[in-house]
Amino acid sequence: MLRHVRASVQMAAARPAISLGLRAAAATVPTLVLGELTGRPGLLWMSLGGWLGTLVDPGGPYPLSATAMGSYLVFGALATIVGTAAQGAWSSVIALFVVGALSSLVRALGDAAATVGAIVLITLCIAIGSPGHGGDALERGLLVAAGSVLASALALGLWPVHPYRPARNAVADCYRELALLVESLARLPTGSAAEREAAAAQLARLGPPRVRADLEMARAALAAVRRGRATDTHRGEQLLVLFESADFILGSLTAAIDALAGAPAIDASFLLPLADTFRGIAQATVGRGDAPPPPPKLQEPAGHPEIHTLIERILVTATFGAELADALRTGKEAHPTPQGPLPDAPARLPLRDQLAVNSPLVRHAARMALAVAIAGAFGQLLQLSRSHWMTVTVVIVLQPDLGSTVRRALDRVAGTVLGAITAALVAPLVHRPFIFGALLFPLSALAVALRPINYGLYSAFVTLVFLLISEAFSGDWHLAAVRIGNTLLGGALALLFAFLFWPTREAERLSAQLAALLSALRDYIAAAREGAAPERAARRRFGLAAAAADASLSRLLGEPGVPEARIEATMAVITYARRLRASLGALYAAGHDPSAAADLATRVDAALVRLLEACLEHQPAPPAAAWPTPQDPRLAALAARLARQLEVLRSALGRL
Repeated sequence: MLRHVRASVQMAAARPAISLGLRAAAATVPTLVLGELTGRPGLLWMSLGGWLGTLVDPGGPYPLSATAMGSYLVFGALATIVGTAAQGAWSSVIALFVVGALSSLVRALGDAAATVGAIVLITLCIAIGSPGHGGDALERGLLVAAGSVLASALALGLWPVHPYRPARNAVADCYRELALLVESLARLPTGSAAEREAAAAQLARLGPPRVRADLEMARAALAAVRRGRATDTHRGEQLLVLFESADFILGSLTAAIDALAGAPAIDASFLLPLADTFRGIAQATVGRGDAPPPPPKLQEPAGHPEIHTLIERILVTATFGAELADALRTGKEAHPTPQGPLPDAPARLPLRDQLAVNSPLVRHAARMALAVAIAGAFGQLLQLSRSHWMTVTVVIVLQPDLGSTVRRALDRVAGTVLGAITAALVAPLVHRPFIFGALLFPLSALAVALRPINYGLYSAFVTLVFLLISEAFSGDWHLAAVRIGNTLLGGALALLFAFLFWPTREAERLSAQLAALLSALRDYIAAAREGAAPERAARRRFGLAAAAADASLSRLLGEPGVPEARIEATMAVITYARRLRASLGALYAAGHDPSAAADLATRVDAALVRLLEACLEHQPAPPAAAWPTPQDPRLAALAARLARQLEVLRSALGRL
């Protein structure tokens, strides 16, 4: 338990979502102030629709955001109508059970759907537990829909937010430092061997550590963005690939420094075009520039095969990095190329499998439905005031795995107590509408802005905001104690169900998911040798394994004490397993020499065996031996790419 407490007070390495917070406040507070000025407390429901409609936005691609917010517009309004109509009756318990189950089962459609389902269930809880009568049902539903329309208009048209900007800037900084390192390497003196070795030693001591520092900052930024999102996106995956490419280039450049130090006769200025490419990648990564990054074209000195091998690896990686950065700049998806195909899109488990009786999804849906229905029944039996605070707490705290539930319970309870105490202190300040709005706007913005950093602080500010709203409209100043009591009851009930019904810990399952992913890669190699039909079936099985691993990572993010390096390493394993699968597909689809292609596939399979054994034994795999270079130039480039992807996989698994 002490480990969970320490994790609850830790701040994530993320920037506050200031723009998102201001947007949430703009969708919420003006309506409240208008209700105060006009004496229409019913506008509170429009404000609620704006607040929850903002939280339902998953970010990322426009169609995904539009679909999520449109879904909440419809189902949030329906939940409000049903909840208000069932208020005070035992039919509300049935409604909680049914919607609780359905809102959990929609996780089968993806993480964005899971967020919509949870917030629709929260809306139902609020409608059931709020004072009123059935005649208000339609009016409340329409007001929630109106608030959701306002939130959608702000999010999709007037005020779009760019959550990936910090990560894009951090990755771009890595390439700027790589450009400086290349320029320093190109200026190595061509005089005596001792002079050149001394200059190279100084460069090796100063240059790579600067790049490494930027890489670590980018690693933290990528992990922070991933923590703040329900699922990864194509853009996030592109940034991760650019990050891993920069890491790979740094290793090759470090080796090139040593190689060039021992060859004083070589003028290293032939490397300068690489600096232009890296700066172009940096510009394109942050969305600047009118042209794609220039591909590197070097005039290498002849007669130095060991240097040629190193430079060739850098060239292949830099060329693909330029293509990928240009895709980020233009907003288009990069297409598979000989330099580096993008990974397959994640596949979902079939609904039939996800809805099996013993599946984790169905178990969580049953657990959620029972817990929220029992909480609603307690509210009816005990005639609790503001019982929705208990049912909402159950929905928020009860997660699919045990670790996330314990962490969320601590955050929620501690944040509620802190927010309620603060509300009791500042409540006398909100009697006038303009003071009310001036105080509530920054508090609402700060609540959402702090969400990526610490959920406990987010809960504290949300409690403060909701108590100020409730007390301002009702004049009931003892609600802070009621909120604390109902939150404690809801948190205890959620923990009870989490411990009694199918408790799972994701950290214990992740290794098995990654091992299954590597096994699926080996199965793909075997199936691809048999023909097109087995290859398609194996590709689908691999996609399912990759989707399962990514879902496991999403659940792991909710557990306490997970270091940023482990998040990044897991992301790299999943991404590069997908990229390796795509490269293997190119090996079989491009009409290469059958014997040479079979030999290359055998070498990849042997490397995967070593990685799989290391993963199962929780030991780092040894570096692979160098492969012979195929005579066919296309196959040679593909072999280099496969070797590079396997090396990234080995490195990432070692960090785990």
